[in-house]
Amino acid sequence: MPNGIPDEINVNDFWSFCCALADGRSLTTTSQARTFSLSQAIDGNLTVTPDSTQKPRPIKYKEVKAVIGSFRVSRSFRPADYLEDTRNASYILTLLERYIKRGRT
Repeated sequence: MPNGIPDEINVNDFWSFCCALADGRSLTTTSQARTFSLSQAIDGNLTVTPDSTQKPRPIKYKEVKAVIGSFRVSRSFRPADYLEDTRNASYILTLLERYIKRGRT
């Protein structure tokens, strides 16, 4: 686990972690320090609502899976590195950083 990043990230475990956080709490993106709330939609997807726009944005499992797949190769926390995967990378990467840090405590 170089730099505290695990060699393997289980997508299902990460998704479960995200769903457990999806209680409307306020979070802050690590890339630009923008606040957003995280909740879970009736259909099971996650929803982020940026404080700046108050417009809910769905995050689907397939987006999370794509970001994790790319992260395995790049190990990058820069949202711009995931534009081919999703427009929600800043939120997913914020959650990923929390997921990784919780494993170190």
